[in-house]
Amino acid sequence: KGETIGTGTYATVYRAVRRDTGESVALKKLRQASVPARPSASGTGALPGGLTISALRETKALQELRHPCIVRLLEVIPYKHTLALVFEFCSGGDLEQLIRQQAKAASDTGQSKAGASGGANALSA
Repeated sequence: KGETIGTGTYATVYRAVRRDTGESVALKKLRQASVPARPSASGTGALPGGLTISALRETKALQELRHPCIVRLLEVIPYKHTLALVFEFCSGGDLEQLIRQQAKAASDTGQSKAGASGGANALSA
């Protein structure tokens, strides 16, 4: 693994290089849940071993998605008591950063907020 490119509540994302192909990838290491090992009423509790049910659902959905506008999940690797997800690498930052940049550019040019969010809506289509 290489430099940290993102950190959130449930995971840390690193830039990495696949040994077999030499291509850059994003390696997302899921954090173990810090809640008791029993599902909640909403189905988001922890499973034995520390993974959350919602993390497993997200992983399953990402394995099945194939769309040119969605970053592709390449591989799922069991790692200690959690998972490491290998995604294709996309340079240029994250979606939140892009939206903030567009909003700032729009306010600098006097565009409305509705006009500034149009770009983000196009990205999520």
